[in-house]
Parts: sequence; C-alpha cells; structure tokens
Amino acid sequence: MADEERVPAPYFQDDEEGGASDEGEGVDLIKSHGNLVGSGGEDSSDEEEDDDPEEARRVAEGFIAEDDEEEEEDSEARRDRRRRRKKKRKQNEQDFEVDEDDLELLAENTGQPRRKEAGRLKRFRRGSASPPADDEAAARQRTLDQIFEDDDEDEDDIRSGRRGVNYDDDDEDLPSVGQALRAGVARKQREVVGAYEDDGLDDFIEEDEDDEEMQGLDEEEREARRQQRREEKRKARLSGSAADPAKAGIDHEAWDEIHEIFGNGEDYFWALEDEEEDAFDEEKKNKMEYKDIFEPAQIAERMLTEDDERIKRIDIPERLQLACPGEEGLKLLERKLTDTELFEAAKWASTRISQRTAAEFLDEAGLFHRQRSEFINAVQLMLSYMLNDLLEVPFLFQHRFDELEHLTFDEVERQYRSIDLLTRRELYTLSGLGLKFKTLLVRKDQLRATFNKIHVDVKTEPIQDDELDGGLDAMPADESRAARVESSQRQRAIFEDMLAQAASLEEISDITEYLTLRYGQQMRDAQALTSNGTDQAASDLQGLTLTSDPLVSATPAFKKPSLVGQYERNKKTVLAELAKKFGITSDELASNVTSHTRQYSPRDPEESPFKFAEQFTGSAWGAHSPEIALAKAKMMLSQEIGKDPILKREMRQLFKDAAEINIEPTERGMTVIDDQHPYANFKFIANKPARLVPQNPSQYLQMLQAEDELLIKLDIDLKDVVLTRFEARLYNNYASEGVGELSNAWNEQRRDVIREALKTHLVPNGRIWLKEFLREESRETLLRHVDVLMTKRVQEGPFMSKSMMARNRDPKIEEEDRIPRVLAVSHGGGDPRKDVVQAVYLDERGRFREHATFDDLRPLSARQMQERELELERTRGKAEFVDHRADFVKLLKQRRPDIVVVSGWSVRTAELKRHVQELADTAHQEICDADRLHSDLERDQAVIDVVTCHDDVARIYQHSSRAAEEFPELSELGRYCLALARYAQSPVNEFAALGSDLTAVILDPNQRLLPQDRLRLHFERCIGAVVNENGVEINQAMTSTYLQTMLPFVAGLGPRKAHALVNAISTKLEGTLINRTLLISRNILTFQVFQNCASFLRIEQDMLLEADEDDVPDVLDSTRIHPEDYDFPRKMAADALNKHEEDLEGEHPSLPCKELMEDADPADKLNTLDLDNYATMLFERKGERKRATLHSCRTELIKPYDDLREKQSEPSLEEMLTMFTGETSKTLAEGFVVSVEVTRVQEGNRMQEGHIKCRLDSGIEGTIEAEHAVEHYTPGSVRLRDLVRPQQTLDALVRKIDYKMCTVQLSISPWELQHRATHQGKTPIDIKFYDRRKADQWNEHAAAKAKLRIQARRQNRVIDHPNYHNFNYKAAVTFLRSQPRGTVVVRPSSKGDDHLAVTWKVDDDVYQNIDVTELDKESEYSLGRVLRIEGMGSYSDLDELIVNHVKPMVHMVEMMMNHEKYKGADEEDLHRFLTNWSLANPSRSVYAFGLNKDRPGYFNLSFKANRDAAIQTWPVKVLPNAFKLGPADQLADVAALCNAFKTQYTTQASMARGAKTPYGGGRTPAPGMGGATPLGGRTPYGGVRNGMAGSATPGQGVAGGYTTPMINVASATPNPYGGAYGRNGAAGGYGAPAAGGPPGRPPSMPGAPPMMPPGMASGGGAPSYAPPFAGAGEPGPPPARPPVPHGMHPDRFAQAEYGGASQQSYGENSGGAGGYGGGYRGY
Repeated sequence: MADEERVPAPYFQDDEEGGASDEGEGVDLIKSHGNLVGSGGEDSSDEEEDDDPEEARRVAEGFIAEDDEEEEEDSEARRDRRRRRKKKRKQNEQDFEVDEDDLELLAENTGQPRRKEAGRLKRFRRGSASPPADDEAAARQRTLDQIFEDDDEDEDDIRSGRRGVNYDDDDEDLPSVGQALRAGVARKQREVVGAYEDDGLDDFIEEDEDDEEMQGLDEEEREARRQQRREEKRKARLSGSAADPAKAGIDHEAWDEIHEIFGNGEDYFWALEDEEEDAFDEEKKNKMEYKDIFEPAQIAERMLTEDDERIKRIDIPERLQLACPGEEGLKLLERKLTDTELFEAAKWASTRISQRTAAEFLDEAGLFHRQRSEFINAVQLMLSYMLNDLLEVPFLFQHRFDELEHLTFDEVERQYRSIDLLTRRELYTLSGLGLKFKTLLVRKDQLRATFNKIHVDVKTEPIQDDELDGGLDAMPADESRAARVESSQRQRAIFEDMLAQAASLEEISDITEYLTLRYGQQMRDAQALTSNGTDQAASDLQGLTLTSDPLVSATPAFKKPSLVGQYERNKKTVLAELAKKFGITSDELASNVTSHTRQYSPRDPEESPFKFAEQFTGSAWGAHSPEIALAKAKMMLSQEIGKDPILKREMRQLFKDAAEINIEPTERGMTVIDDQHPYANFKFIANKPARLVPQNPSQYLQMLQAEDELLIKLDIDLKDVVLTRFEARLYNNYASEGVGELSNAWNEQRRDVIREALKTHLVPNGRIWLKEFLREESRETLLRHVDVLMTKRVQEGPFMSKSMMARNRDPKIEEEDRIPRVLAVSHGGGDPRKDVVQAVYLDERGRFREHATFDDLRPLSARQMQERELELERTRGKAEFVDHRADFVKLLKQRRPDIVVVSGWSVRTAELKRHVQELADTAHQEICDADRLHSDLERDQAVIDVVTCHDDVARIYQHSSRAAEEFPELSELGRYCLALARYAQSPVNEFAALGSDLTAVILDPNQRLLPQDRLRLHFERCIGAVVNENGVEINQAMTSTYLQTMLPFVAGLGPRKAHALVNAISTKLEGTLINRTLLISRNILTFQVFQNCASFLRIEQDMLLEADEDDVPDVLDSTRIHPEDYDFPRKMAADALNKHEEDLEGEHPSLPCKELMEDADPADKLNTLDLDNYATMLFERKGERKRATLHSCRTELIKPYDDLREKQSEPSLEEMLTMFTGETSKTLAEGFVVSVEVTRVQEGNRMQEGHIKCRLDSGIEGTIEAEHAVEHYTPGSVRLRDLVRPQQTLDALVRKIDYKMCTVQLSISPWELQHRATHQGKTPIDIKFYDRRKADQWNEHAAAKAKLRIQARRQNRVIDHPNYHNFNYKAAVTFLRSQPRGTVVVRPSSKGDDHLAVTWKVDDDVYQNIDVTELDKESEYSLGRVLRIEGMGSYSDLDELIVNHVKPMVHMVEMMMNHEKYKGADEEDLHRFLTNWSLANPSRSVYAFGLNKDRPGYFNLSFKANRDAAIQTWPVKVLPNAFKLGPADQLADVAALCNAFKTQYTTQASMARGAKTPYGGGRTPAPGMGGATPLGGRTPYGGVRNGMAGSATPGQGVAGGYTTPMINVASATPNPYGGAYGRNGAAGGYGAPAAGGPPGRPPSMPGAPPMMPPGMASGGGAPSYAPPFAGAGEPGPPPARPPVPHGMHPDRFAQAEYGGASQQSYGENSGGAGGYGGGYRGY
C-alpha cells in the first residue's frame, strides 16, 4: 500500500459502552523504517540526519532544530513548539477522523485485518493507554466527568499515554526506543502525581505459589503480601524491566542490546520531565467539573453530586442508602446477619414493634398468645428479607404476604381463618428496628475491638527453673500472677456480660463511658486511634433510619466523665487502696441489685473510718487530714457507682415507671402565657406521671418548646418516697451486715457514697435520658397519628359519579369507567367586582382539554332584568347581551363531564356551588331531551354530579413554579382549577407531585412540632404504599412528567434511580418498555432494584405497538404478579383452559393467561381450580407458603391491577366551612360571641317579623331575628332601625350554624350575650393535673408585681410639659385643691403606658378625669404623636388638647355657674329651692341647675311640673364649647340649653297623650307624662324610646338615657344614670332592674314606658300603690283648670291639656284629670 494511500489512524477513545477490545487485536504503530509512530525514532540516526535531504529541508523549515539551536532556546520557545505540535496532532485527528464502520470497510477492501483498540499498556503496540471500562456505569461516569471539557482539549496528552498512530505494513511489531522511553516517563509521572492505575488484571489470576507461600498467614498479612507484590511489579514496569520484548517482536538479545546502548530510559528523563509536567498541568487546568460552573446547592438540587452518582450505581434500594449514608452506611447495609443474629434481632425487635403485637402475641393473656412462636418466626423472616436480601416493605407486603398471616382451618365452618401477624405500618417500624439492631451489632463489635486493644489478658505461664530455685520467695509472685489472671478474666467476663445485656445504643454508650472511667488514658487513646475509622462511621448513622428513629437518643457519642481528671489523679495514689477497703466494687453492687439474693458482702476494717484513714493522709495527693482522705475516697466510689452501666439502666427504668412532671412558669412566662395562649394548658402542672405522656404527645412537645422559649421550668423527677426506696435498696446491698458500733460507722460512710452517687450521677442521668426518651416517644406517637391522617387522604380513589356507576351497570358497555371526566369551577375569592368564574376540563386520561372564563353565574336580578328590557326597548330589540349561564350550560352539554368540582377560598363558594348545581340540572335535562333518553338507566348515565373536594394541594400548586412551567397559558385561578380536577381523578398523584412542598399540607395543627425531615419521611411512606398498591404505568410515565413524579415512590427506586430509569429507557429502548424482562436483559436496572420494583411497573398491553421478535409483550406485565411468580398464573390459566404442554409448544409461556384474560368470564373458569389444595401441595413438597400468592394471581387474571382504593368522598360540612372561611371549631361554635358588621336592616310587617343581616369577619352571613334583638320581645314592640344602623359593628352571640349554607343565626339580646360560652378563646387546661391553688397564688403575686411595676414605670416617666406631673389621683387632687377653678394636671394613667390621665378642677372638691389614648409612640416612655379622647377627637400634643378641649369646657362651666338659674353644688339646696318656689306658685312649674358632684363634668337640670309633682332631674353634660342634653349636643349657651329642655319636655308631653304609636315604635307611652311623673318616680332620662321629635336620634333609647348608644351591648359600660336621678327617687327609670325577675338574670333593655294602669285613661283614680315617700300625706284636690296663658295659642294649650289625668307613682293620687295645667307658666 502506497504512503499516500495510507490513512493516518485517528485518536481512538473508549466508546460510550466502555468495553475493551480483544486481546489479539491492535493497531500497527511501527512505520516502514522500523520506528514507532510518535516516538521520535524516525530521526534517531546521525548518519540519516546528515545525508537525508528531506531531513535537511525540515531542519531548514524549523521542524527539527539543530543541537546548537536547542541549547540557545529558552523555555518560551519550548512552550511554543509544544503548542505547535499539539495543534498539528489535533488537526490530523480532525482531518482524518474515521469511525468504526469506515475502518471496517477499509479493512475489508484492502484485505488486511483491522486491529481494534485494546486495554491500556496490554502490549507495547497498543495505541491507547486509557484503562478499560469496568462496566457501563463507569463509562457513563467518565462521560459525565468530561461533559464540560473543551473541544480543543489535548486528548492525547502524555499522562493518558495516548498517541496518534499510522498504519504501516513493515516491521509492525518493532517498537521504538523513544516510545518505550516516553511510556516509562509517563508511568513515572503518574507515580509522582498519584494518578497511576494498574490495568486491573495483575491479580486476576493468582499464581499457584501464592497458596503455598501464604499458608498460615491471616487475612491482613496476606493482603500486605499482595500489596508488596503489586508494588514490585509497578516498580518493574517503571524501570522497563518488566516489559516483554516478545510482545513487541524483539528477541531477548536485541532487547539487551537496546538496554546496553540506550539504558532504561532514566538518563533521558530530564529531557521529558518538564514537557510531561506541563502537559499534565495543562490538562488538569482545562478539565472542568460541575462545581466549576454551578453552585453546590444547584448541583445537589439536580442530584449530580458524587453521592448521587454512587446511589444510582449501587445495587441497593435508594431509600435504604439514604437511611444509611456514606461509605460506612454502605458497609452496614452490605453486612449479612447470621441465623443466630437474626434470631436475637427478632427477639429484640418483637417487643418494640407495636402495642398491638405486644398485647396480642407476647402477653400471656393475649388473644393470640398461642401463636407467639409463629409471630417470632415471621419477625425473623421479615428481618432476613429486609437486612440480608434488601427487600423493601411494599414488596414484602405484596409478595410475601403468606409469611405475614397465620392460617387456621375452621373445621366447623370448613374455611380458613387468617391472623395478621404484621401489618404494613408495623413492617415499616420493623425495618427501622432492623437497621437499629444492625447498628447495635456494629457498635458492639467496635467496642469489643477497642476493649481488646486496652485490655491484655494475663495468661497463665508455667513456672520456670529460676523460679523453682527461688523457693518460697517465688510464691508471692505466683500468687500475684494468679490474682492478676483472675482479675483479668473477671473483668473480661464482666465486660462481655455487659455487652451481651446491652439492648440499646444508650447502654453501649454507658459501657463506653464506664471503660473510659476504668481505663482512663488508655481508652481515650484507643478512641483517638479509631475516631477516623469505624467509630466515626457509626456516629454518622445517628438519627437516620427508615422510620426516622434516631439511632442514638440520649448519648449520641462516646462520652468522657466530667470528673475524670480528679478521679484518675486519686486513682493513682494510695487513696485507691482506701476506697477498696470500703467493701465491694460497683460491679459487685450491681450484681447484688439485679440478683434475687445478695452475692457480695463487704468486710468492715478493724478500725473506725477516720482512724483507718489516717494512714492514707499525705500532702502529695492532697489528703491533709483523714476527713479529706475519706472524702476523696468516697468521691471515687460514688463516681464508679454512678457510671456503672447496670445501675444506670436500673435508674432509667425507675424514671420511666415512676417519674413525674412538674411545671411552673418563669417570670416572663407569667406575662406571656395568658388564658388564650396555647401553653396555658400546662402552665401549672403538678405530679403528672411521665408514663401518661404518650397519651397526649403534643402537650409534651409543647412543654419542650415552651422550655426552649424560656417560658416555663420543666422538672422531671422522682417522688421522695420512690427515691428513698431506691436509695435504701442500694444501701442494703452495699452496706455490711455487721451490727456493732464499728460497722455502723462504716455503713454511714457507705450511705454517704450511695447518696452522692444518686445525687451527682444516677438521678441527673436518668432525668436527662427520660426527657429525651419522652421526646422521641411523643414524636413517634404524633407521627403515627399524622401518618393515619395522610393515609386516609391518599388512599381515596377517583370520584365515582352517578353516571359512571350507571354506565358500569349497563351490560352494553364493556369497558369499565374508572376515571371521571372532570370540570373544575372556581371564582377564587368570590368578589363579583374583580373575580371571574374559571372552568378547566380534563378528560378521563387526565389530559387538559379546555378552559373557559365566565363573568358571573348568578341569575339576573329584577333590576338587571328591567335594565335589559329598557335597553331592548331603546334599541328596538337589537341589543345583544352575553348570557354566561347559557354559555356554561353549553359547555356542560358539549363536554358532558361526569362531575363538576366547585371549590374556592371564600364563603361565596357555597353560593356558587348552588348556582352550578342549578345549571348542571338544566344541562342534564336538555341532554336527555336532545338524545331522547327515557329510561332511568339512560338518564342516570347523563347525570352531572356537582361536588367539592379538598383544595389544600391545589392552593399550593397554583403558586408553584411547576404550575407555571406546565401551564403557562393559565392564570393562577386556572391552575388552581386544574389541580382540583387532578385531585378529583387521583389524590395520590397530586400528593406525589408536590415534591418539596409536601410538608406544607397541614393535616394536624400540631404537626409543626415535628421535625420536617421526619414528617416528610412519613408522608412519603404513606404515598409510597398507595403508589405501589396501584402501580405506575411506565410507558405513560415516559411521556408525562406529571406521572413521572410517582416513580420515586416505587419500591427500590427513589428520585435518583427513577431519573436514571427514565433516561435508560429513553436511550436504550427508544422510550418504550415492551416487557419487564428488558429491565434486566438491557442492564437498565440492577438485580436487587429490579426485584423490588418489577411488579409495581405496569405495562398496558393495548398501548404497545408491534415489537421486535426478541422483545415480545407479556400480558402478565400488566398485573401485580411479580416475574418470580409468573409460573403460577401460567399454570393456573393453562389448567383453567384445559391446555396441555403439547398444546403450548412453541408459543409464548403467557399465551394461556392472555386467552383467559380475554375470555368473557374468566372468573368462572378459575373457580374450577382448588387453589387451597394446590397451596398445600406446594408447602408439603417445596416448603413454600403460596396460598395468598395464588389467590392474588387469580384476582389479577380476572381484573389486572384493579383499583383497590375506596371511591373519593366529599369533605364533611365542617371541613367545607373551614375550607371556604377558615373558621374552625375553636373560632366559631354555638354560644360564641363574635364581632359582626350590620349590612342591612329589614323592618317587619304584618306578614313577617323583621331581621338584621350581618356579616362576620370571615365573610359568613348572619341573621339576627327581631325576637333576639331585645329582651321581652313582643311582635311590633321594637323598631330595628332605631336599634342598629348599616355598617355598625356589634357583638353577637352565635345561636346556630348552618354548615351547608355557610350561614349563622345570631342574637344581640343582652341576657344571651352575658351567658356566652365560657370556654371561648380559652385554651383548655389539663384538668386532672392542673394545680389551681398554685395558679391562684402565682396570679395574685404576679398582679401585685405588675401593679408595682406599673407604678414604678409611671413614676419614672418624664414628659417635657409644665402641666405634667408624676401624680396619682390622690396626689393630683391634693395639688389641685389649692388651685383655682380650671387648673389642669397631666399625669400617668393606670391603664398602661399608652394612656394619659388629664385631671382638671371643676369646682371645689369636684375634679374630672379625662382618659387620653396615645398613638404612634416611638417607645413606651415617649409621648404619642396622636392623643385621642374617645368619642371626642384627636390632638397632636398636650398644648392643643388643653387649649381646644379642656379650656372650652372650663368656659362652659363658668358660663353655667354665672347664670341665674344655677343654684350651687348642693343638691339639697336645689331641691329646697324648687319645693319652696312650687309652694309659692302651686300651679306653675319651675326648673333650675345644680352641679353634679357624683359625676364630674355634668350638671343637674331639676324641675317640678307643679306643686304636687315630684322633682325630676335630667343630666346636662359639659362638652368643649357646648352643652349636651339628651340628643341635643350642640347647645352653645345656657339659653339654648333651656330652650332644648322645653322642646324635649313638650315633645314627651305630646307623645304621652295616648295617641297611636307608629309601628315599631314601642309601647304607647302612658298619658300624663307631662303633668306628673309616670309611676311617681323621677323621670328617667331617655325614657322615651322612639318617636322623639326634633333632633331625636334613632336607636339611642337605652338604659341610662341618651348618653350611650346601643352599639356594643356585650361590652357596654353600665350607665350610673340608668335609674332615677336624685337621691330621693324610687326605683324609677327604664334602666332599673325589673322586679320579680329570675335571680341572676340581667336587667332588661329599656323599652317603651310602662302601660298606663286601668282606669287612668278615662281620668279615673290612680291604682293603690304604696306611697313613694315615708310619711307623705295625701295631696289635695287638683288645681282648677287655668286659663290660656298669655301669648300662647289656644290650640297649643288645648293640645297640652289633652290626655286626661296624669299618672302618679306608687299610689300617689293624681287628684283628677289634671294635665300639664300650669306646667308652662314657670318657663
């Protein structure tokens, strides 16, 4: 072949599969002149260099430099040449890049065999030095690592040993020396940088002499020997001595000659070293990794870390790897348990699985105690599957169910009865316990290894001759050695016994701490040596298990004693001997305590303790006196006892059984925790047994949280009697049995040791352990509760509508409906001004088909109809209107959904649901009419159900980035509707798709107390159980990212393995999985993962296209049957169809199954099989329990992968109310008082009573019927518009809740408001253990401290104003007493830091307080920027308040006091004046003003209508620049006040004539109110409720007059003026309590004046009531009828006189029919 025809070999890189070439194939690297391509050997001869003209030309062109030029080149020139060579090689590779097919074609055309690339350095003539790929995963990893490498990277650098090659026919087997040198240099370079890798075949075949040499060596020595041999081979390769010249076609003589001439290459290393280093550094610099581009968080989020790749690659289920992370976790998973260890694990775990199993199987009185051995065997077998076979719970529960139940045959009923040995939830618990036990074994092995390092057994040695020569002198040495041997053996026995009894990681830590104390520095050194090894690995596993149980709870790692320094110092002195004289050791004490009989007893020394301790005193060890020596010895003993593992275990058990919880609040807690605080439940807890904590786990978790917030002091301790009993138990086993004085003295010292051990070590340790133990127990209990709630949600299937069930009943329809067609409708917040109605439609396969928007679905109101009619008239019928209701009906008729889901987050959703139901009924009727559906079955098939489903998942989805990516064309409300529709089709799919937002679903308010990772783990476990139960259609998941979210929950998979599975199917199977077998045959899944997940990956047969001959679909792949059990259904189907083996020869094994499943009645054929008998035969012949498996196969052959979930149901009415409004039973219940806003007042008529429409803060509509608006209601007695007005805020009591309509019935009756629910807003307390006595004491003490604190704070407050003083009220009065009228003092208020009190002097001994609220405060001591007086206005500072508020009131007071009608501050003088004036003018009325001392800021307007009338008093309030009398509040002076009084009095007199009362105006007032006071009492201010003339304000006729409108009755302050004014008045006024009412009943609301007694209307005498005043005589005859007053119109006078006799009070005779005679003459 000519040179120009030769094709330069391209750069050969390992292909994607990573497979190595065959041994016998290669690439010719030898050129025609015998040199290796790329080695530089082409110009190795000086003679050829001088004579060759071509060579001279290349030298001239600069390709080859002369020797003298090379000496002059610097490093920069060398780098330039290297860059040019690399560029040239790269160009050659790009120009002549030939793929495998082209090379095969060239070889075929030329007739020369092509030699493929082989492994690195297999032979010298191989072209590639890259190592062969071990497997496909390694190749993918290598490709992943090179993903960011530049295209122009130097891929044939020196480090990788790759070289470009040329094909040549001559001397193809002769290597050049340059190539050999370069290979040696490259190997040396790899050695220097630590990148050398052997070819992996050095130890592939062990030589025969290895067995002979390594006999007698242990495993470590053998491994060391193998490592030494590998090192020798590596050195031989580096030196070139290991090269085989025969492989290169060179005989040994020629090879020796080459070595003699050129050496082994080390002489030229200096020339190549720099070049190799530069190439290596350049490659290292150019190589990029993920971490060079992305942030670590982004890499972890995309699961591209090294740990993620390891999880994908290893053949272990992903969830197990996540439970045991790291290399040590992998070792833990790979460790196999022996049968003995499995049996121990079963015994250990069986008592911890659940309360059910312990009570039913382990308790001797249990229901299934006879099946205890079967239960233990089942636990052992499941642990073997989990720990040794690495099978997950879903697989075991599905395919090993025969081992989870115990069958008994009932001879009477002739049927099998099964007993559940383990449930699915118990299996999950058992899996976590199995990992715990495995970790426990690892820790035991580590601890045993550590003990072996620090404890060297003393061996018994034979006596030597020199010892025999010693005679008697050697005997003490022998005794000492024997004692050491015995002590050593005893210590090891004690250690092994402790280790065998250790049943928890806490006990392992106790033993470690015990050894650390016993062996001191030796133990710490051993721990330091292994801290980076297995011990550290074990600590890495803490807190990570499948059930999220912590592997270590109380003591997570090896602990060191706190007093180890002092203990060790004393132990090395003679004080240790003194401690020994006390008697038995801690080990012996523990043996005495745990055994039934006392085994060890101390022996008392012959001297007293202090005298005996004198011989151990010494300044060198700090024992200056016997007392100090004894104290140090007791400290050592107490510490040894306190650290003994057995005694610590006893103390923990004592705490677990008898500990009690006591709680007291901190000083901050007393302020923060009020009656409504969540922590009020346990603010004061006394003597609550710790064993009751699991009954209320959330309470204990809240206790711990409150303790962390420094709000409470949590004390867990033992009762004194319990602790004393345990102390006596220890003392009795530690003290001597002597009875003398000496023994008593020593026993007292021993008692001190026991007390110190308990106080310092045992009790604190037990307290800490129990606290953490209860935390874990509470968490687990609460997690199980939340687990149940989540399972209840996810195990619900699709909605089954009435139409779907009708179609399933129809024999004409073969295909069964499982998934409904769904139309989801919502208007979000429901605001008609901005929210539209959104509708989204999904078909039965969950595909998004249509969405629509409607402005409103409510029917048109009468006004809207009228407006449309007017518009039609205006446009002469041409106007067009959008009918959204008709459009919605059209959508329903077009899509014909099975269900319409309506939901939202406002109370108006209930109204929307009613409107949608109306439209759905309309559409159904039109569909029936259009399709002429007459039968009930046909009509039922067209029914459209309107339902509501849970929307918590939809609320999360609508705002997620996933929703925006999936459906960018939809609005947030549209995405909300889409999620609703998906949830209606399959709730588990929606939960699985939440991803990291899964824990945002709130199923229980207390789940916030749980760690989020553990909560997520339990949620995922619940989802995984349902996903595996229903399977995942793998081919649908390949095309749907939504369905792919369920793959991570399949057994054996996880997020990483599921992602790898999808990628592998896409690349290797073109996105379609034909059958499950391909997962193994195409290396898509590893065996262990395949074993777990195979049966849960469903392959629907009708979705498969034509497949290859080798890839044939298997109908069993669409069932729950595992491939390992395919033989059973095949055999069953063949027997059911009566097919024999010869009938099926050459056919697919599953052909009978396919024919049976396509049969019209497969169940009938399968019923002919006796599966129970077949299962019995299998058990007898093969020992396999397959009864449940056979029955499962039968079910799958009839209905493959039938949906076993229950049909989805609507939330309860209470849950719907919470969804729409947010109201719960804690915020809205009957008897609660809520704040409402009046929206409309509807007065009653003759047909119906009136009512008040209200709205709660949550949007719920409420109704207040008229009868529940006032007390003593009678029809027509109240006018509602006078009581309330629109937009008014009221407190109303909830009488009834209509959950379906989302409305409430309310009441504002005062009596009902006062009898509200006492528990509203309060946290219920722990009644049984709440310490009320202590709570009362603390509350009183806290109130006193708060009062003192407020006083101190008030005294410390400083405001820069001349009128501000740090006075209380008494001090302010003392200061103002000597000041003139109108003086103002601003002082702190007792209401708090945001209030001020303004006190000003009205008159002598009369001072008014004004409450000022401070708003917009910078701090608690600064003055607010806004000063507000309730109902009066706001001011910016104190000066403005004094000038514009106080001073104008002072002016009005001065005006009143200077008026002629003012009679002073003495009420008796005022009444005396009125009486005397009336006596002097008997037929005239008189009035005057006086100061009200009882109510500062008010004057009294007192008057007498005539001589015989009683004195009546009306209050006059002083306002800034005005007086207020009744409804008139803008009376600028006294004259205006007098006129207002006359007008109001006249109005009342006119209403008292007996005229008809308007509807709703209350009862008709008694006539005569003007002439005489009704009922003889003083006229109650504001007594007339309705129908006031002039400026009367509606709705202000309440108890106490006009001053307090009835706005908030529940919180209204009682008016002291509610009764009769004046001191002499009787029980008058409408605000007075009703006589004869029920005890405890509040006074009725003021209504109309009382009805006039019989006979009064006709002028008859008054009823014989008791006289109001003692000693009051009968009045004389009534005065004569006066003439018409001068200047008064006769008609007005006649009107005033009309009405007959005046009504007198309590038997006071009216004296005839006198009206207001002379009543106006005094004005």
